Amino acid sequence: MSDLVPIRLELPGEVERPRSRGRGDANRVVPIDRARPEWLKVRLPMGPQVEELRRLMRSKSLHTVCEEAHCPNMGECWGAGTATFMILGDTCTRSCGFCAVKTGRPNELGGLLDDLRTAKGLSLRQVEEATDKAVSNAYLSQLEKGKIRKPSPHVLHVLAAVYAVPYEALMEKAGYLLPSKGSAAGRQKRLAAFAIDDLTAEEEEELLKYLAFIRSRNRSS
Repeated sequence: MSDLVPIRLELPGEVERPRSRGRGDANRVVPIDRARPEWLKVRLPMGPQVEELRRLMRSKSLHTVCEEAHCPNMGECWGAGTATFMILGDTCTRSCGFCAVKTGRPNELGGLLDDLRTAKGLSLRQVEEATDKAVSNAYLSQLEKGKIRKPSPHVLHVLAAVYAVPYEALMEKAGYLLPSKGSAAGRQKRLAAFAIDDLTAEEEEELLKYLAFIRSRNRSS
């Protein structure tokens, strides 16, 4: 029996793709086994300048985009005494796919209220009932999501009572009070500038009276 000859069927317009048979002759002149050039090597961030900068960042509780983003040029920049810190901490509000920085919501008033409610094990509906519907669950949800950044002092006072946290702490987070570096007694006696646009003298006076009423009620209880 004679040898069988395979029949090859080709469709019109079909082009045969060349098979890979290793490196071609044109690429043999490119050496791929040699060591990487110096400019391509990344050195570990080491040295006295780097350690001093790292100690400074930790002592000030600062977060740098160099560390959070795992920047490969960190050794070069830190070795020269240069670092770029993040004003919102270790969290970025963006979600870039190429970046290693943690994405999330900064710990502002909304994040604080969410953390306090979670620590208490309360649902939005339970907080509404605890405040005697002074703060609705829908309104609290908007607060925690950051869509409402500056609720009224009355809402903050009610939430402070439910969560058992200092009222002044929530007022500071909302921007009504400036942070105080003095003692606790001096902090209660000092009312900083209110961060409300176009605040009239009458409105400021009413707010001062309201705070005085709250303090007097706390002292009598």
